[in-house]
Amino acid sequence: MRTLILHNSKGIAFVTSLMVVTVLILLSAGYMISLMTEFNTAKRYQDNTKALWLDEAGLAYYIKNPTMLDSAPQTKTFSSGSVYISKDDSSGSRQVTFLGTVNGTARRIKATFPPMPPDVFNNTMASGHNIVLNGLLATLKVYGTTKISGTYSQTGFLDSGWFESKTEGIASAQTTLKFPDSNGNGTPDEFNDFKAFYQNLASTYAPSEVAYIQNSGTVNIYPNSYLAGKKLIYVEGATAGSGNVSILFDTSWKDNENVTVVSTGNITYLQPLQFTANSKLNMVAWNNYNEASVLSSKHNGVTYAHSDANYFSVFSLSTTTGNVIANGNINATEALTDKRFYYNNPVSNNQVPPGFEGLISQSASGFQTKPSLWQEI
Repeated sequence: MRTLILHNSKGIAFVTSLMVVTVLILLSAGYMISLMTEFNTAKRYQDNTKALWLDEAGLAYYIKNPTMLDSAPQTKTFSSGSVYISKDDSSGSRQVTFLGTVNGTARRIKATFPPMPPDVFNNTMASGHNIVLNGLLATLKVYGTTKISGTYSQTGFLDSGWFESKTEGIASAQTTLKFPDSNGNGTPDEFNDFKAFYQNLASTYAPSEVAYIQNSGTVNIYPNSYLAGKKLIYVEGATAGSGNVSILFDTSWKDNENVTVVSTGNITYLQPLQFTANSKLNMVAWNNYNEASVLSSKHNGVTYAHSDANYFSVFSLSTTTGNVIANGNINATEALTDKRFYYNNPVSNNQVPPGFEGLISQSASGFQTKPSLWQEI
């Protein structure tokens, strides 16, 4: 029996060639896919890096032109992309955000510019009119800088006033504090501007941080659980001079508090005989601020009176630390006292006191020109 073996070398070669070509095509396709992936990855990395560079370019541009955001956010366009620059001043510091975009790839950084108070906050005392000491065996000592648009005078018996640095006849722009045109009628520093300013400011705080009291009489404020953690206590009367406040903070006031009391009338404060640690009580009065002290007592914080600031001390070793700003007079009536005022920078941990945010920093001029911190977000 014979076995027939067929030999078709051409067919085998053709099949082998097809297999080799297929393998080469698959290898080439995989290589091309790998190349495209690497190319896209490199391109994304390049765009990502360029976007960060745009953020830094935007930061440098803002530092040179800090007023650019006083009216509205800005977009700067460069050859490789664009950067959107915006700000947020609600915290008291200026938070500037830079969003750089290149071919749809975006990166964002945020820079913090600490507040820079106007010159009036660099003083221990600032009076838009005069400083007057009326005493009986009384000593008034003011450490730091004192600026007066008027003059200093003293009357009484065996009283003396000592100032570490005192300048009289200063322009009122350096000794007073004015409110912006918050109600938009074209005239700043009116009573309705004051009300609108604090109504708007109160709305920026969490409800748990604000006590908004509408009362045209006199409101007594004393420590209680409701006031714990409050940052702003705003007492609003219907008319200028109403909505008075009497503050009776004593030893039950907690440590580490920082609260501002605002009144559309007068504020009267009796200094406590004991003081809590690291706490500040700030005052803003549309009318007068009155502070009384006896024996050894202390007050830390910023005090502002749109009219006069009046201090009364009897048989007292009283100290006030912070800033006293009165658009009117600062009057000290003392008997058997050694009353002392010390300066303290109102900016702490890049934060201004509650209730002073829009007064210390209303535009680029209210912030430092170099950031204290910047980070990618």
